Amino acid sequence: MNRIGAKMVYNTPSIISFFFIINNVILIESSSASSFFNLQQNELRAVNQAAGIPLPSQAQILGSLQHPFTIFEHYSICTYTGCQWDLDRSPATTFSPPDSGPYTNQWMQVYKELGATQVCLTVRHVDGFSLWPSKSTNYSVESSHWRNGTGDVVRDFVASARAAGLSPCLYIILGFNVEANHSGMPGPQYLDNQVLALTELLTSYGQIDR
Repeated sequence: MNRIGAKMVYNTPSIISFFFIINNVILIESSSASSFFNLQQNELRAVNQAAGIPLPSQAQILGSLQHPFTIFEHYSICTYTGCQWDLDRSPATTFSPPDSGPYTNQWMQVYKELGATQVCLTVRHVDGFSLWPSKSTNYSVESSHWRNGTGDVVRDFVASARAAGLSPCLYIILGFNVEANHSGMPGPQYLDNQVLALTELLTSYGQIDR
């Protein structure tokens, strides 16, 4: 089986990881995706049901199969600090790409050469730093020096994906109470805050496929 690894590309500082996503399962073996899905579908459903996890609909499964090769772009403050998870919350000013970057058009060129049809950007990970200027937090690109606080990585990424004919996907982690402005926030207010973030992402950038 052909294994797809991770590497630096062009002059982009981001680390790019390549995965196959089938029915919410991350695979790293290019030739195993179809057989894994066929052989393990019932087992995965049984595990999900036992854990009380909602099951994907048939339409969602078929939609996933339309993009058997999805590339995840995990780009964050950690790109500039060398960390894996920035649980210590580096200052927003640590996010410091050049104003001409990040080079999302170059990313798409590499993704297409690798044969991907869908690209997924991690717009917020466990550190809570948001790659778009969100009203749900004061810990985002808006608080960085990048483009004088007017930049929007999500907008650049989605625009480059569409221009390259790739399906845009956004990945966000919700529920990690790591942001200073969430400390002590009542449950309903915290949920409203997360809904605000999701609403921004799903209404500000056109059709998001996943």
